[in-house]
Amino acid sequence: MEALRDGREFQYRSEEAIPEAALPGFAGERRRASVLYFLVTPDAHIALHRIKPTQMYHHYLGDPLEVLLLHKDGSGTIETVGSLADGLPPQLLIPGQTWHASWLPAERDYAMLATTEWPAVEPDDVEVGDAARLTEDYPAFADALERFARKPEPAPLRAGVAS
Repeated sequence: MEALRDGREFQYRSEEAIPEAALPGFAGERRRASVLYFLVTPDAHIALHRIKPTQMYHHYLGDPLEVLLLHKDGSGTIETVGSLADGLPPQLLIPGQTWHASWLPAERDYAMLATTEWPAVEPDDVEVGDAARLTEDYPAFADALERFARKPEPAPLRAGVAS
């Protein structure tokens, strides 16, 4: 497995490749899958984006994570992924080409997650969203989209939270 490290993210890719002919809609040979571990904090949410492959979020540690999903058919939802001990689903399927962004609920500290993508995500598969433009296509989610148009404010340290 190939491992890449970038700030708060760690990525792993399978060594096994899938030939282009077996992947309709994807250009070139691809790795079978990739996994990206990531940490969400009050001042570092997951930016509004979409990727070509389907992916699955896996919650491992910390607080729940709210995920905005905007589907190709114009519908959308806000889902919460978290701990089974808290009665929350620990996984969330995100279909390919679904706009999404994630954040911590108020007064929460962190969430450690991973996402598995199949086939493996490549840089050209990632498209960053424009919240103002997407508000036109998803007016019912204007408030949630506006939240992502703002840069997160650094959270003040709270008692009992290490810096």
